[in-house]
Amino acid sequence: MYYPRVADPTQLYDTRFVRGDAKDEKRVTKRLRAMPNYRDYVVVAESWTPTGDYTLFRYPVVPADDSLDIKGLLRALNFLHRARIVHGHLNAASLRGGRIAHFAKAVDMAAATTHASQYFFPDAGPPDKRALGLVAQGFPPPAFLEVPREAAVLELVKGWQTWDLYDLSGLVDHPLAARCRSERVSDRPTVVECLAALEKPSE
Repeated sequence: MYYPRVADPTQLYDTRFVRGDAKDEKRVTKRLRAMPNYRDYVVVAESWTPTGDYTLFRYPVVPADDSLDIKGLLRALNFLHRARIVHGHLNAASLRGGRIAHFAKAVDMAAATTHASQYFFPDAGPPDKRALGLVAQGFPPPAFLEVPREAAVLELVKGWQTWDLYDLSGLVDHPLAARCRSERVSDRPTVVECLAALEKPSE
């Protein structure tokens, strides 16, 4: 099925109905689409329409690619970091060659500390993000922090640039994958370090 977008009425789109106004996904999508060359890194909704109790989202058709481009995916994560976005749900279905899709659970980090209880829940992600989910839902901060809840949220959110990298490194192999999945945030490398490790000649 074809849907018009600005001057391109022949663009092929996938569609998805989301209950409600999906304001969080819209906010993240607008942030990403404001970045230059966003289509090189992410697959996000190009338009949406309210339809009763749902919102109809339209996404460019990008076939799943079994031959994942590790360097491209790391660059896509670097792009998300520049936009201050955490995808939050990286899995095989959200990887498109060297691009990242499916931003329904993404978090705009500009509002993350203010609305932590809305955005963070204990899940299967990195340990510090799971701890943040517990604290944000009202559980006591981890004993090793020994600070009040508000300070614990601020401390735990500092590692946000490692969270998607942690998840991605469980899906694809690269030279620093094991370090990316370290328990301690301070032991995890940055995306830039991971990209640099790919550039090094094999010994």
